[in-house]
Amino acid sequence: MSERGVLLVNLGSPKSTQVADVRRYLNQFLMDPFVVDLPWPARRLLVASSNSWARRARRRRRTERRLVSARRRRA
Repeated sequence: MSERGVLLVNLGSPKSTQVADVRRYLNQFLMDPFVVDLPWPARRLLVASSNSWARRARRRRRTERRLVSARRRRA
């Protein structure tokens, strides 16, 4: 018979909710070999791809805001 358990651990948090602080925290957290059990190059690729996804999302939101403000100015 096997037993299972759950271990809850506080792994810290970013210094603030600012994007730079959250990005720094996630980078340190995801690059920890005890958190993501992958070789270093795979962890680096994982972190880099998540950052590029976030950059694309921010760029898309900025573009949408510019388009909306340009439409309002024309109206």
